[in-house]
Amino acid sequence: MLILRLAFRNIFRHSFRSLITLSSIIVGCCVYIFVSGYFEDTYAAMRESYTECHTGMLQVARKGYFEKNQEDPFKYMIDDPADLLTLIRSWPEIKRATPRIKVSALISTRSNSTPCGLEAMEPVQEMKAVKSRWAEKIEIYRDLIITDAIINKGGRPLSNDSPYGILIGQGLAQATGIGVGDAVTVLGVTKSGGLNALDLNVQGTFGTGSKVYDDFFMRMPIQTAHELIDSASIHYLFILLHKIDETPIIKARLLQYIALNNLDLEVRDWRELNSFYTRTEDLFNRIFFVLKLIISLIPIIILSKYSCSILFSIGSSTS
Repeated sequence: MLILRLAFRNIFRHSFRSLITLSSIIVGCCVYIFVSGYFEDTYAAMRESYTECHTGMLQVARKGYFEKNQEDPFKYMIDDPADLLTLIRSWPEIKRATPRIKVSALISTRSNSTPCGLEAMEPVQEMKAVKSRWAEKIEIYRDLIITDAIINKGGRPLSNDSPYGILIGQGLAQATGIGVGDAVTVLGVTKSGGLNALDLNVQGTFGTGSKVYDDFFMRMPIQTAHELIDSASIHYLFILLHKIDETPIIKARLLQYIALNNLDLEVRDWRELNSFYTRTEDLFNRIFFVLKLIISLIPIIILSKYSCSILFSIGSSTS
């Protein structure tokens, strides 16, 4: 008790030393909170970008699609998704559920032909407006049209009123010299193995934040893709939830429904679909751990220094 009374008395006796110690603790805590918030905001922005623009929070596909879709994309298609899609859309946790098709194609102009990826979707569902940090700038940047996390530049988004209008990634547009309003021919493979071509019009370009995707992909209405591949089948269901934390619950519910109805389907969540995100999160967590360790050691070192000084003073005065 004597040591505690002396230590407490020294807090006020050596006010400057106490102020330095307290300041170091406060600064360390503030830095820790700031760094933690920065990393959490980075994670949230990455999750939003990848789930909104690329993978969704859940995908439902035929068994084998996720592993072997590059070998034979038409072998692992869902022939009749209407009942399952209606069921999923009826759940209150669902923000959006849409069928999608993803295949390779060839986009041609009068002067060149370029291989690319083709992703097809339902324009009405995809055009559900959400708040965006760009929304308040639309009046300034009138060439920006906001569609979820995608910025369509210098044109119009996909629409059922323009079934033969497509969007192309801004990197693909730059590489091919294709601009808004240009007429192009898209060549694709049908489900039966033949070739089919459609004359289409470029009504806009888009950027998703992923250069790899923007340099290679174009998008079109799903009914146009059905015509191109000569099939009404789809590759997967793209599902977004209102809250990303509910992903495990909805995934378990889907798996239960699939098992009860003996459906040849499988479900993947956004973490399983986004290997880049998981690797990046793991790297950032390691960096954050080192920063936390350094920040934690600063007040400990300072406290140890002054504790030794106080104990030395106590020992000198009691000897």
